[in-house]
Amino acid sequence: MLGYGGYVYDDIVKACRNALNCSRAVLEIIKVINPAFKANELAEMTVRIGLAYGHTSVALYGKSLDKANIEIIGPSISLASKIASVAKPNQI
Repeated sequence: MLGYGGYVYDDIVKACRNALNCSRAVLEIIKVINPAFKANELAEMTVRIGLAYGHTSVALYGKSLDKANIEIIGPSISLASKIASVAKPNQI
């Protein structure tokens, strides 16, 4: 799952376009690196991408920021995860 962010957008359409463009770039990178994986007898990489727009929170678990487990949580994250679970390999 990919959390696209760190930015606050006033323009929802721009935020959604950026997330879609990022997802497309990930798929293009996979197309480039998979032949190298195959040539080295490694398993090819596949991804399933789900996109949803909404508010999220970042939760840090642990005493030290260096060793903390970071979770991105919220309804839109759950929805994107569910969408990704029904996507075909290498599909947005």
